[in-house]
Parts: sequence; C-alpha cells; structure tokens
Amino acid sequence: MRMNLRDFRKSQHDLEWELPAWGHPISQGVMPLLIGVRGRLFPVGTIFATGKKVQFLITATHNIDQIVKEDPRFANVIGQGRLEGSHDLSDGYALYALHHRVDGEKVYLTLWPLEKIDGASPTDVVFAHPQFSTGIQTLVTPISFDIPAVREVVLSIGYSEFNYPDQGIDLETVKSGGFDWLGAYSHKLFVTEGTVERIFTQKFASGYVAGPCFAFSPEIRHGMSGGPIYNANGNICGVNSAGASMYFGEPMSLGSVFYPMLTRPLRFGAKFGPVTINASHTMLDLIAHGTLTTDGSEQHVAFTSNEPGGNIVAHPRSHFDNSGFVHDDFEAFQQGKGASKLNGEFMRIKMSESEPEN
Repeated sequence: MRMNLRDFRKSQHDLEWELPAWGHPISQGVMPLLIGVRGRLFPVGTIFATGKKVQFLITATHNIDQIVKEDPRFANVIGQGRLEGSHDLSDGYALYALHHRVDGEKVYLTLWPLEKIDGASPTDVVFAHPQFSTGIQTLVTPISFDIPAVREVVLSIGYSEFNYPDQGIDLETVKSGGFDWLGAYSHKLFVTEGTVERIFTQKFASGYVAGPCFAFSPEIRHGMSGGPIYNANGNICGVNSAGASMYFGEPMSLGSVFYPMLTRPLRFGAKFGPVTINASHTMLDLIAHGTLTTDGSEQHVAFTSNEPGGNIVAHPRSHFDNSGFVHDDFEAFQQGKGASKLNGEFMRIKMSESEPEN
C-alpha cells in the first residue's frame, strides 16, 4: 500500500507538516511507543512495523534506555548504554506499541505488548517481536539497505507532543478498559521533508549515535525518534535517531541505517493453539524466506570476516558521486577525511543456474 504523505502539506515550501492524529493510513504501520515501568505507562517515541509472515517492530535503541537502565536483567549486558543481543524483560517492565484503527466515527485502540528485543550495539536500531495477535493488521513497507544518495529528498515520520497524566498512565486502568484514551491522552503525527547532507559509515560520535548513520536536514521533533525515514523510492532507508543541529550549526538530524543488522539473529515466536514455537534466524535468512520485505538492496552489501572473533561484518555500497560526502565519523568530516574503503574485489554470488558465472 502506497500513499502520498504530502497530501496534508499546506505549502510546497513547508519542510514539516501534520497528518491526522487518528485514522491516517500510515498509522497502521507507524505507532507511538510506550514503556511500562512498575505499572505506569509513558509515551517515549515512535515505532514501526515490518515483516509479512512474522511481525517485527523497529525503533531507536535510545527510546528504551530507561528500561535498559532500570531493569535489573540488563545490568551485566549493557556496554556504553547500548543494547546488544537478544533479551526478554523482567516483571514490572514492559514495552508497548499503541495500535489503533478507525471505523466510522469510532477509534479502537490496542496496547500491543512487545515480547522479545534484539539489538546490535553500537547501532541505534532495535528490532522487537510483538505478542502474537490475529486482530492487528499492519502496513508494511520494504526496507532498503542502500546508503541514501547525497542530496536525496527523504521523508521522516514520527509522533510528538504527547499529552498524558503527570504520573503516567495506570496500566491496570487500561487493562480494565477504564482509561479514556481520547480524553486523557493525545499525540500529534508529523512528517518532515529533508535532504541527505552527509553519511557516516562507522558512527557519528562516541556516546551520540555510535553506529552508522546519515545526516539530513532539518531537525526532527522530540518523540519522532524511532520512526521510519522513507527514501525517494518510498522504501524505508533509516530510523530517526537524533537532532544534530548543535554539531552542524544549522537544523540537522541523524538517521540510523539497517545494514549492520543483516547478520544479526532475530528472535520470534508463534502460537498454534496451546503450543508456542520460538525461533531465531539472521535477518538475511528471514529475507531469503520472504519473512522480511526489502527492495533487494541486501545484494549490494559486501561481507567480511572480522578476525580473530570471526564475526561477519556488513559493508554497504555507496555511489561514486557520494564520495566527497561520506566519512567514518563526525571527527573525520571535520578533518576533511573521506570514509575508509575495502581493498580488493568481492565475489558476486551466483543467484541461479541460468546466470553465467564470472
């Protein structure tokens, strides 16, 4: 399903505009993210859906930092404040996507629990597997692993200006059906039209988006973090990570990219009557089996073995025209240094028997 996200822009010169807070089709795939801490719910950002045969939700890792810092289960696994590997949450801690659908004049809301979390430190991207539900339909857009082109126009989506009770939303009241979502809670849904300015293949800066990302103008609003960034072809090329105006001296944002996740295992489960089956597969395997929908750009990524650990590392392809705008990190950008490059040539994988070998 494709839609024109510029329909609600009042002027072609506007770089930011609002979509309807409730009922816009994009909300079937892009949702508010809430954290649950000791029985209270707090909206913290944005999360979006992917996956056909198995549903996954994607957000920015820093959106769940409060959970990571407080949940004792993470005490021995957090390095530099970022999530690494697969984890479940302790009792009293939870993550939820707020899904809704509109039928006529009625708005039906579902608090959708997230069960399994997979992060890939130091990136700011986390995949979550939600609780199985047959009643929730999501809008899925293909993921792109290509680095966006410099000067490419992108669209960033996310929620902001959350209003809710000062002490948080009482979870028990929600579960009993007593919380007035449309009266005691509200949000706004924003679109930002930006232009890609710089690309950072290693990180932006230590302690601030410490994974591969790209800079795009202007600056996104607080709360839009974790939302999707759409490239010029309408595919999702990144995740909203942070504002970066203080670094560039002009309105600027950072979007994290997906390619470091390609070799990481993602966990998921499915229920068949009373039986629950859990599995774990790399993103590459899930793509090959049609579980994750992409634009085919995973074929543009090269892979090397990281000795002595033997980890497989993904290396993206960037168009030659980008070369003067691609850097290892912000420090290299300040020094006028281009990005590090791989040496040698890589074998192109034979895709079918009819394809001639090189």
